[in-house]
Amino acid sequence: MQSAKAFTITAHGAQMPAIGFGTMELPHRPAELVAAAIAAGYRHIDTARKYGTEERVGEGIRASGIPRNELFVTTKVTEENAREADFLHSVETSLKALNLALDNGGGAFGFLFAIRNYGGFGYSARLFSCILL
Repeated sequence: MQSAKAFTITAHGAQMPAIGFGTMELPHRPAELVAAAIAAGYRHIDTARKYGTEERVGEGIRASGIPRNELFVTTKVTEENAREADFLHSVETSLKALNLALDNGGGAFGFLFAIRNYGGFGYSARLFSCILL
């Protein structure tokens, strides 16, 4: 039996799986849950520093055994860190927390950094801009 092909969104040469595994409110053992989601077929993992899950998400990705170039990771930068210098620092902090190499030696992979406004808009925060690596 052939496995199902996930829908993707393509923009500027990057392909992002349309459905991702969210990590905002992971209960106990978040790294294990992320690894299990990847084993179940998820190839897009969504996290944010504000969720407090980046370290465990990175741990789960590494534990999954799936090559990094087969995964797409989204994380968020809060609006107060949207200024250029703050944004770059926030990106570096997220990359360090996730502990995922940018140079995997195995080809391109997706990484989305979105700027979000968590205040005043409730759960449906606005997406202001992003960087694809």
